[in-house]
Amino acid sequence: MVLVSATAGAQPSIAPGTRVRVSISPTSAAQAAKTASRIGTLVSSTATIVVIDTGSVANRATFAIGDIRQIDVSRGRPNHKWMGAGLGGLLSGGAFVALACGFSNGSCNVGDNVGGFIAYYAVGAIPGAIVGGAIGSRHRGAERWERVWISPRLGLRFR
Repeated sequence: MVLVSATAGAQPSIAPGTRVRVSISPTSAAQAAKTASRIGTLVSSTATIVVIDTGSVANRATFAIGDIRQIDVSRGRPNHKWMGAGLGGLLSGGAFVALACGFSNGSCNVGDNVGGFIAYYAVGAIPGAIVGGAIGSRHRGAERWERVWISPRLGLRFR
């Protein structure tokens, strides 16, 4: 479905079912410093209104095109699996080398055996990277938003 405004030129197509954030203009002087926004799923849009399902008790919110400052589309929430894998690998590799060094015959001198040190570190890093990646994939970052429409009254151009 295409968002259309009589005052705006071509606007982007946003399919119903897309998660959107609609920022509306303040209705009073007290709200002028703060722009309200509502997040929900786009139900429909016409030349004069946009309807979203907010998922709350009053499920649907209807906005007049003239009251909307901008519309953003959600691009999802990133997970942290690669950061978790990297940190888990570093920590468990270091712990494995420390344990191997602690239980050795008292000699922790790497000296000429750098290859052995790297091999110990890699062997210890593998399980930590797997566990860290699994833990990191369960942790989500902040939702990312992309602006797809802005009110022509603001004097800005479309992206």
